[in-house]
Amino acid sequence: MNMSGDRRTSRGRRNADHGADALRGALHDVGHDLATLGYLIEAVRGDTSLSSPARARVELVERELSRLVEIIRGAISQDATPAMINVRPLIQQLVSVHTLVGGAEIVFVARADLKLHVDSTILWRILSNLVQNALRAAGPTGRVELALHDHPTPVIAISDNGPGFGAAPGGWGTIGLGVVDRLARVCGAQLRFEDREPHGTRVELAFSEQPTRATAGIEGTSS
Repeated sequence: MNMSGDRRTSRGRRNADHGADALRGALHDVGHDLATLGYLIEAVRGDTSLSSPARARVELVERELSRLVEIIRGAISQDATPAMINVRPLIQQLVSVHTLVGGAEIVFVARADLKLHVDSTILWRILSNLVQNALRAAGPTGRVELALHDHPTPVIAISDNGPGFGAAPGGWGTIGLGVVDRLARVCGAQLRFEDREPHGTRVELAFSEQPTRATAGIEGTSS
């Protein structure tokens, strides 16, 4: 019996458990601080002197904060809670947030009203990462397009007109694609990348391993 090796393995396991506990504790504390921030946002939203555009921005911030709280809760519990969701409102919120932030033009072309059986917070994390990568690749004067397709299988596509996969600093190939790939597999999906002509990247989040439902939408609808 290799007692020395067993002790090293046991010590490594204890260190890993301690690190995981410390991370969960930190996430728990961050969650409390975010809840406090939520109360502050509610107070701002209650200001009757706010203009309509300012109120709309505050509501976007509030929804983003709620998403972040759900991400932290999921990280602590490490449980996925899939449900049948309509993907269109989620993408519209994502587009609205990044339109407000500024930079590259971002548009949503809804070619299908897609419904998927997924954890909405995990799907948000996937799309948020992919969109941010596309925006970095496109640059401040570029364009990013999101589209939904339902044939032959449900697909969420994100296209940019940047220099191409891996060619732009801070764009595709550098920010969390390993994490995104793991989350995609949790949702029963896979990532597919292809080059665009004359330049740019198209990434598809293709679903095939979970129940889905899609109905035809209006070609060219954007938000």
